[in-house]
Amino acid sequence: MSIAVFNCRCLPIKSKLLLDISLNQLNERLRMPKKDVHNVEAIKKAADICGSLSKLAIAIGANYTSAFKWAHGKAVPSPLNCMRIEKATRGQVKKEEIRPDFDWKRFKLI
Repeated sequence: MSIAVFNCRCLPIKSKLLLDISLNQLNERLRMPKKDVHNVEAIKKAADICGSLSKLAIAIGANYTSAFKWAHGKAVPSPLNCMRIEKATRGQVKKEEIRPDFDWKRFKLI
């Protein structure tokens, strides 16, 4: 087995190739724009039902900054916050509508 020098360390060539592949994959993921994994329109609809984004945040016990980030696609609400939004809107905005990517059938609260 041949030995390659990588970052001042001796690594087998197979390890170096794996390391290079993982670094390339990581770099690609960092360059790729994040996909929307939640429905921004559902958050805005919930804010309209509650009166405003700040009132929605107060109703679910979150801070305004988090609600703002959800409404503008900068962050994703947790499943628990999705459930709180559904409760605050009295079911007018469903948790499945907010996070269609999440497996709600397997999620249970203890």
